[in-house]
Amino acid sequence: MSLTHAPCVLRFSPLTIVVRGHLAVKVKVKLLAPFKFCDGTVESELEMPRNSTVRDLVALIAERSNIDKYGRDQVMILAGNKIVGHEDLLDKDMVAWIMLQPMGG
Repeated sequence: MSLTHAPCVLRFSPLTIVVRGHLAVKVKVKLLAPFKFCDGTVESELEMPRNSTVRDLVALIAERSNIDKYGRDQVMILAGNKIVGHEDLLDKDMVAWIMLQPMGG
């Protein structure tokens, strides 16, 4: 008996990607000022394909927010009690705080 999956189908709603036929991880996203989603909210729960990176998450958020106005390279992501890098894999039930990198002189 062979186990097959339906092809991957992406269905876009205002802030969610649903990936059918593949395992997904849920990520709770909280945007800190000056970032906000296009609908004016600052918090959302997104589903990402398993083995997605933080860079993939930032790319999805950028499609639905004002992050590109400031530059994706200016984004710092906190998850739990640590700063995560763009190449880090997303964790199951991750809570990601997205903010501008602190700068000063």
